[in-house]
Amino acid sequence: MDAPGAARHRIGGRPPRSGLGDVALTGRSRVSQLVILVGVMASEETARPGPIRWLRYSVGGRLPAELAPWVLKDATSRAWRWRLAARNFVYLLPLASVWLLLPGPLGLRLSLSLMALVVGVFYSQAYGDESVELRVAKHGFAYGQARAIRRERAIAADAANREVYEAIYRS
Repeated sequence: MDAPGAARHRIGGRPPRSGLGDVALTGRSRVSQLVILVGVMASEETARPGPIRWLRYSVGGRLPAELAPWVLKDATSRAWRWRLAARNFVYLLPLASVWLLLPGPLGLRLSLSLMALVVGVFYSQAYGDESVELRVAKHGFAYGQARAIRRERAIAADAANREVYEAIYRS
C-alpha cells in the first residue's frame, strides 16, 4: 500500500518530502543521484555507531538499519582506504600482541609482530574493494554501489582538475 503522500503525488500534488532538503535529482543518472545523496548525508549530522558497535562492525558484524547511511558514507569517503586499514588493524592487533608474548628474543618477537601487521594490512588493502562492497551489500545497498559512487566522484574531481589546468596553462 502506498503512503498517503505518494497517492497525492500521482494525482498531481506536491511530491512527498524525503528529508533531504531541496536536492533536485531528476534528469541525472542513478550513480549521480547516489553521489548527491551521499554528499547530502555527509553534510548533515549522520548517526555514528558507538565504540562497541564500531568494534563489532570492524570485525564483520552488521549494524542496525538506522546506521546504514553511515556505512555507505564510510565506504565512499575520501579516506575509505585509511578507514579500512584501521578496521583491519583492530583484529590484527590481538594476534600481534599474542606473538609478542611468545618465548624468544625480543627482536625476533617484535619483527614477527610487525611483519604480521604489515602483511595483514597489505592484504586488507589488496582485497579492500571487494571487502567494502560486501560490507555495503550486507547493509542493504546494491553490490558495486560504493565503487560506482567513488568512481563518479573521481571523474568529477578529474574534470575539475582538468578545467583548472586548462585555465592556467592553456589560456
